[in-house]
Amino acid sequence: MAGNLKGKLLITHGGIDENVNPSATFKLADALIRNDKQFDMLILPSQRHGYRGDFQKYFIKMRWNYFVEHLLGEEPVWDFKWE
Repeated sequence: MAGNLKGKLLITHGGIDENVNPSATFKLADALIRNDKQFDMLILPSQRHGYRGDFQKYFIKMRWNYFVEHLLGEEPVWDFKWE
């Protein structure tokens, strides 16, 4: 199935996630690499399945900017203030 990927993909995983074993994430990455597919991966250390605090804000910014860049084709903005 990894060979069918079209477009961009951002994979995220909490470093101490007990709900999804990290091996599942790494197996997906392995399959994408073996099929010469481009993707981005973000591992959030010390985070479980749901990201919290500063890690949650970081993930939200990453996701927003990923969509802005790859769906809208615009330059993402990293430095903005949280209201």
